[in-house]
Amino acid sequence: MFVKFDANAQEKQRKAKNTPTRIRSDIIDIKQKSKKIDFLGNVVVERDDASLLSNKMEVFYVDKVSDKSEIKNNSNIKEIKAFGDVKMFNDEFVASSDLANFYPNKNIFILEKNVIVNNGTSILTGDKFIYDLKTKKGNFVGQKNRDNLKKDDKKSGDDRVTITIGDDIKEQKKYFKK
Repeated sequence: MFVKFDANAQEKQRKAKNTPTRIRSDIIDIKQKSKKIDFLGNVVVERDDASLLSNKMEVFYVDKVSDKSEIKNNSNIKEIKAFGDVKMFNDEFVASSDLANFYPNKNIFILEKNVIVNNGTSILTGDKFIYDLKTKKGNFVGQKNRDNLKKDDKKSGDDRVTITIGDDIKEQKKYFKK
């Protein structure tokens, strides 16, 4: 469903390796000893055609001088953790969750807890969504063990990934033609 044929995919993959990661927020708190930067308030991360928004993000980085072996794809960011009202946007879909991790050197986003993905015609929900910027593919993972769930989660019903499939685009156009 999220797979899209693209004749220029190899060119996009090559560019993705060299694309910088941009981060903006209201407040920035840099902690050099722990190699961590806290971004607070209206945080936006942009990479290629994807954007990640949240209330708070923690960025863990490597020092270019002392940790050269850990730097890949010209990025010294190891991981970005997002908390609270997380939203992800790209050309293929819009997603929301409670938590997210982004690994710039691997070009992978992981959204967790209360994940909802909307691609325009279908809505998917699940516990965990992994999206690869290179391949433009995403995978949902459901909750594996109901015994480990909280009482409230057990009461809420099914623990599997769900999908609501909408009308075909051509069918939708028929309804809106005048």
